[in-house]
Amino acid sequence: MNLDYQQLFYKATGLEPFPYQCNLAIQEDFPELIKIPTGAGKTASVVLGWLWKRRFAEESIRAQTPRRLIYCLPMRVLVEQTYENVISWLDRLGLLAGSVDWKCPEEQTGLIRYLPESGKSSNDGVELISVHLLMGGEDAGTWDEYPERDSVLIGTQDMLISRALNRGYASSRFRWPLEFGLLNNDCLWVMDEVQLMGAGLPTSTQMEAFRRDFGTFGNHHTIWMSATCEQEWIKTVDFKKSELNQMNLSAEDAKVEKLRKRLTAFKKLEKIPIALTSTKKEDFSKEYIDKLSILIQDLYQETESASSMIIILNTVKRAQDLYQKLIREYQSKSGTYIPDIFLLHGRFRLPEKTQIFDSFKSSDNKSKGKILISTQVIEAGVDISAHTLITELAPWSSIVQRFGRLNRYGEYNDSRALWIDIDTEKTDSESRALPYSTQDLNIARSMLNKLNEVSPQTLDNITQPPTDVQRHVIRRKDLIDLFDTTADLTGNDIDISRFIRDSEDRDVWVYWRKLEGNKPPEDYPGPLKEELCPAPFVDFKVFCKGKREHTWLWDYLEGRWIHPDPNKIYPGQIFLLSSDAGGYDLNLGWSKDCKDYVLPVLSITLADPNDSTDRDQGAFSRKWETIAKHGDNTLKQMEKLLSNLEPIASEHANTLKNAAYYHDIGKAHDVVQEAFLSNVGENRNVMKRELWAKSNQQKNIRYERKHFRHELASALLLLQNADLIEKLEVNNSNLFVYIVAAHHGKVRLSIRSVPGETIPDNLETTRFARGIWEGDIIPEIDLGNNVKIPSTILDLSPMEIGMDEHENPSWLERMCELRDSKDLGPFRLAYLEGLVRIADWRASSLQGESDE
Repeated sequence: MNLDYQQLFYKATGLEPFPYQCNLAIQEDFPELIKIPTGAGKTASVVLGWLWKRRFAEESIRAQTPRRLIYCLPMRVLVEQTYENVISWLDRLGLLAGSVDWKCPEEQTGLIRYLPESGKSSNDGVELISVHLLMGGEDAGTWDEYPERDSVLIGTQDMLISRALNRGYASSRFRWPLEFGLLNNDCLWVMDEVQLMGAGLPTSTQMEAFRRDFGTFGNHHTIWMSATCEQEWIKTVDFKKSELNQMNLSAEDAKVEKLRKRLTAFKKLEKIPIALTSTKKEDFSKEYIDKLSILIQDLYQETESASSMIIILNTVKRAQDLYQKLIREYQSKSGTYIPDIFLLHGRFRLPEKTQIFDSFKSSDNKSKGKILISTQVIEAGVDISAHTLITELAPWSSIVQRFGRLNRYGEYNDSRALWIDIDTEKTDSESRALPYSTQDLNIARSMLNKLNEVSPQTLDNITQPPTDVQRHVIRRKDLIDLFDTTADLTGNDIDISRFIRDSEDRDVWVYWRKLEGNKPPEDYPGPLKEELCPAPFVDFKVFCKGKREHTWLWDYLEGRWIHPDPNKIYPGQIFLLSSDAGGYDLNLGWSKDCKDYVLPVLSITLADPNDSTDRDQGAFSRKWETIAKHGDNTLKQMEKLLSNLEPIASEHANTLKNAAYYHDIGKAHDVVQEAFLSNVGENRNVMKRELWAKSNQQKNIRYERKHFRHELASALLLLQNADLIEKLEVNNSNLFVYIVAAHHGKVRLSIRSVPGETIPDNLETTRFARGIWEGDIIPEIDLGNNVKIPSTILDLSPMEIGMDEHENPSWLERMCELRDSKDLGPFRLAYLEGLVRIADWRASSLQGESDE
């Protein structure tokens, strides 16, 4: 494709690029801070700038541009808009990997469905680019199975930062290390609307510093974007550059008529005679909502023609109350000028919020106006514009973003911005200010009182006030601790929520199903992203106390569904609710007081069952396959993977290839072979002549010993056959056994028994862990090619603390040394373990097919 950047931009967007957008693409390095007013195309500039550098720039720039673009938005609503735009741009350029359906195919707008195909190439051999929406659930696509391919990941800071911290919200804990490795190596992070990120902002800067200090495979870079961000906001204890590479609008940009019109769009500012003076008593709240409802109706009546109005309130509860009040008021009226009324906030499921947003944008009835009642969720990345905006007082950076939803393109000559004061002087002012501080509201009020017009040009000339919020800052020790994904003996984990969002803004995720019987079966499918709804975790704890019998949590240790203890609920967990439990309304979203039946989201495809410590989902297949054959196939897949990744991880190529070849030798254990052969009938004696890695059973394998892990047996076999490792000439024997043990994400930094596992009879003298017992005998394994592993008696002494009797270090000491090594470190180590896992997946999925 022979295009210059202007041509590429126009083909993708149908628009001519602004000068700053061209500069971003053609300069050698990415900026660190992009400070551009709202409505000036920041998203297109970074996405298409990355695409240009990765695919069309000179070879040296292409090579240094990361494969993965990670686009992080602070809010839980409308990341789909960015998602749809990126899909549309790539589709118009002929670079989209996967199948897509559009409402308007000729324009490639109005996304109906997109199914990414991460490993796909075009007919002429060009590698295509997949786009993935990380919203939780089991259907984010195969983004983590193709580290060698270019891809775009889009999601909220909850979903993305939690994964970068090795504690992925709404993700299987056994997938955490894989996601951790891929989101910290060979990646370009874009943090959009940083003024709304709260605790996530210092975490993003610290993580960039950690990538620099610990080291990564491939390049890494972070871009922070906002219309209101100052350089001081980006600096933290480990990320403290004296001056950031910042991009602003230039004099050339100001000469472009289309951009000039947006920057000078007139927006009259007025303070309205209503104030929020109390939230403690229901009567005061009702009086406030009643007054606001009357004002909105009067303003709407004053307009000469149908117009659009946006009302932004600071809490979901007030937004829900105002919506219900206006609906009741207008239902009692009749006439031509009754508007369409919409409610949009962060507590909706994906299908409902998409429908609401699309309906608001497409509502163009000439005889009817439209009113959108919302919260701070529409401050970030939302391409909508209204004639009139009403907003409650908020921090200055939020106010600026809200004004960006008013007369966004300069299409109105008489647009109005109306603001509502919040009393910060009387008793209980802190509760009225929530989710903000009274200090931030006082600063914003003083600035608003000095203005009578709020065009982007006016606001851009105002210095942003300093932020005085004290936030948790993740430190090196915290990240090192998070590398270990082993929970404590009660199943508890390190709570990372303080590093992702401020304390009043943390969520759990819930989904509703019509449950047959008393409880869901063990193989019940996990949630799809369309089903998940965020709920405030404090709110949900109250809800759960009254609905515990209708609430289910997957216990990964026991591999079963349990009723949660309301007092032990923490942010990031996923809960299954019976539809009879209530808690959700299609028009209002999450509401703990809603008691009506919740209609489940129907989907053609159901997700896989939840994983657990003893589940071995990869053991069943389409056909029987020996350990030798599977090892050979996995080796071939690893060789292809490394060839496509080169030069990434090339220094560890021999170790990775051998790990791929030997990763499943632990399946020679009698526990595995007996499970495989339990239902083969009269062919059993013939089948026993081979050692099997895969069976043709179309259901999950259950082992005689609960929590049995074959990969631990593989690692112990290799440790106890040091002469074999020496012959293989791997550059680091500890790395070799680690990535073999970790290829399912279940045996990593430590070896210890877990609650409920099957214990040996002679408990006092026999060590045991993860279904492996001291003294277990593994028979001789013939891998072909003159490779034989002798019969071995398994020794679990590495699980002890300290040196053994032969002065060999413990498993924990060996693996901590890898994690802390300057040559590896946590990010590179996680990446390497993921490569073996991916090669294993590919070998399993291609079983019986040609490997050409």
